Amino acid sequence: MKLRPVRAVLVLIAATTAAHGDDAIRHEMAPGVSAMSKSGRSLGVEAALPQGNAAQVFLQKYLAIESEWIGYRGRKAVFIPIDRLKPSFQREVLLAIYPADVVDKSGWRHTVVDPRETLWSLCEWIAGNGAIHEKVKTHAANKLKSPELHKGQVVVVAVEFLSAVMKAPTAVAAAPAKAPPSPRESGDRPAPRLAAEGLLGYGKDSIGDFASYRLEKGEALFTAVVVRFTDIQDNADILDACQTIASRSRIRDMRDIDAGTEIKIPLDMLSDQYQPEGSEGRKEYEVALGDAKKLRKSAPKSTDLSDVIVILDAGHGGEDPGAYHSASGLYEDEINYDIVCRIKGLLESRTSARLHLTVLDRSSGFAPSNAKKFALDKDEDLTTDPPFHNNQTPTVSANFRWMLANALFDKEVARGADPDKVIFTSVHTDSIANESIRGAMIYVPGAKYRRGEEVRTSAVYASTAEGRKYNRFSSTDAELRRDEALSRNFAEVILAELTRRQIKIHDNGAPIRNVIRRARNEAWVPAVIRNTKVPTKILLETANLKSPVDRQRLADPEWRQSFAEAYVAALVAYFGQASPGALAMAD
Repeated sequence: MKLRPVRAVLVLIAATTAAHGDDAIRHEMAPGVSAMSKSGRSLGVEAALPQGNAAQVFLQKYLAIESEWIGYRGRKAVFIPIDRLKPSFQREVLLAIYPADVVDKSGWRHTVVDPRETLWSLCEWIAGNGAIHEKVKTHAANKLKSPELHKGQVVVVAVEFLSAVMKAPTAVAAAPAKAPPSPRESGDRPAPRLAAEGLLGYGKDSIGDFASYRLEKGEALFTAVVVRFTDIQDNADILDACQTIASRSRIRDMRDIDAGTEIKIPLDMLSDQYQPEGSEGRKEYEVALGDAKKLRKSAPKSTDLSDVIVILDAGHGGEDPGAYHSASGLYEDEINYDIVCRIKGLLESRTSARLHLTVLDRSSGFAPSNAKKFALDKDEDLTTDPPFHNNQTPTVSANFRWMLANALFDKEVARGADPDKVIFTSVHTDSIANESIRGAMIYVPGAKYRRGEEVRTSAVYASTAEGRKYNRFSSTDAELRRDEALSRNFAEVILAELTRRQIKIHDNGAPIRNVIRRARNEAWVPAVIRNTKVPTKILLETANLKSPVDRQRLADPEWRQSFAEAYVAALVAYFGQASPGALAMAD
């Protein structure tokens, strides 16, 4: 793409910014940064600039020529045209503004959103060269009779015109026609239905073992298969898994799958509970359930929680806001912290439990907020000795939390606390990019995914007493299995109390999970529960911030209070007489 001189760029920026009105199409890409399109003719990034030296770092992240940041210095807000952006961000902007666009082996398939779009502009944005518009117009994939475009029209910019960044396939690939039914491969064995679940069958073909699911009317691979039957949670990883499963099932267009189509899921993608009966993964899952049931018979009791210690961790904070929907004024770290503060207030006013919080907001203290929208701030500290400001990566922050939790645990046990009466809970807000997925989900530490020893020796940890003394974690296999069982029992009681208060529970698959998968061969337990010595520990996802309905709940102070009350009621039930709902769910 030909680059214009800096002086000309600044004139274009000023003129374009002034021209943009409220009818512009915007799509948020990050806090304060939106992809924006105006009249189908101008495209780029609109951003609010941080003040001082931070503006340089911020702008150089996006600009193709990093030295051009000087031209934006002193501005509060800027519009950066797409051709001034780094190629990777150009692609992000295009896919944000045009979500129906897909890239496959034939090229970039663009669906026209605004009839004022021009073929020249599309070629300039997608291929970096508007002059090829005649070649695109007459290409076999298009054969356009007129350069004028209409809404909904599909225009293909062939792969030979695309740069390496632009030709990378998107997760959902389009096809000109639906794939014909494929003949059964040589060596296939039928996949009978599994009576235990009534959902999956199992078979083997020339590629290998698979689970079989028949898609029902209205179902999609994203929600009905991947989110439901696997432990994959990150949106990009879910889309990759959809692509893998579609390819395995010989499905060319994931947006057009007939009801009754057989979906083949590679076995190594399945959650343990959906593995075939008799398999190693299924056996380990059933052993974990059996261990939990045995421990329920000897669950510890406590009157008024007088000898119970609760360690509450509000996820994210500082430089890491977690998930967010800034148009609604909702930031995960603020929501997490408010719910934790509400739990703290309830426990202190209604019980005799001893509390420890891992995070302190310097500006608000521990007072709950009645706000329906939050401001994005960065004044959260970890309550280490001395306090650690959350200005490092999320990984460093997560490691400090388990080190702090382990220090608090040892301190309480030294004072005579029963280890089984110490509870660790990390509160989070989910971010699954499908608005139909709603509700609370709980992660417990899967024993089979915690093998080995964790050691963190980076110099940053030496800045606190906890980081110096508790930078190592290890545990025996028996302890790991017991941890999972205790944590699972506590999670069951929480879900029962949430259900009793009609608070939505995640129902696309299991609401209690013991691992997160990023890929077929990469499974992990979040560090805050993977390396925490506290036997009973959970990571609690309150709701899905990507769901409009859940966002309404999270924005409501009364809903946040109700969630906190459910958690406190679950603690009382867990250490006392379990509620009928909890007993029914657990058994």
